[in-house]
Amino acid sequence: MPPKTTKPAGDELLTTEEVAAIFKVPVATVRKWRNNREGPDGFRVGKYVRYRRSVVDKFIADRERQQRESDGFH
Repeated sequence: MPPKTTKPAGDELLTTEEVAAIFKVPVATVRKWRNNREGPDGFRVGKYVRYRRSVVDKFIADRERQQRESDGFH
């Protein structure tokens, strides 16, 4: 029996639909973000776009930090 390997959560690949669900926005919004380079970086796997969970999490953390800083909370 081959050994079981577990991928860290940060390596999980997400679909555009899953990213939209995380942000609670329409899929079209995530597509627009990608086209305008405004959202988390995605990449193509064949004809499909995928996002690394770690990249999405970092994007969220960065936006939270930027918001706090712009609100004057350091």
